[in-house]
Amino acid sequence: SSGINAEYGGCYFDSKDDITLEKSVVNKHRCDSTKKHHCSLVLHYPTAEISRELKREGVYAGFVEPQSGKGVDIAVAILNYFDEHAVDYSKMQVLGCDGTAANTGQHEGALAHIQRCLKKPLFIMVCMLHHVELPLRKLFETLDGPTQGPEQYSGPVGKLLKSDVWNLEIQPGFDFKIDCENFPVLPAQTFAEMSNDAKYLYRICRAV
Repeated sequence: SSGINAEYGGCYFDSKDDITLEKSVVNKHRCDSTKKHHCSLVLHYPTAEISRELKREGVYAGFVEPQSGKGVDIAVAILNYFDEHAVDYSKMQVLGCDGTAANTGQHEGALAHIQRCLKKPLFIMVCMLHHVELPLRKLFETLDGPTQGPEQYSGPVGKLLKSDVWNLEIQPGFDFKIDCENFPVLPAQTFAEMSNDAKYLYRICRAV
């Protein structure tokens, strides 16, 4: 990416296991699928003035391939990227990621390893939408079992949806009701003081 060798105020990353095609070591005309851990990086400019001048808040730096999904391997891959691309992190103040243990572990998380290597504490921004998603996913898995793919279910409720769930039509006469008469209605002042993520969760629950 252009402008990588510049000063940055923050680094945000997200990682996952991907199925990648690679040339076979046995047959050069064939590709084999293998699972690799990919970590995407976004670098954020240190000041709002620079963001306005360049008309963007940061750059997508690309991705790195940690040896595993462990915190130490993620941290090593990110720090190696900094060195290889001459990323000036002297003004870096923020690290951002989701709340998985591999990232946020007190001693062995990627955040902890990066701060120790940079020899300075940084502000940590953890995605709250990830926290909102996890309880809902756990509830669904408890009630209906884990999913078997992006559009496949293992439980009795999910198996009733034999077709593509994204293309199902809502029946005109369907009367959807949930017995939740005691759901609290928050005062306007309390709602105004909530974070955006908490407001979003509250609106979802109220809508249901």
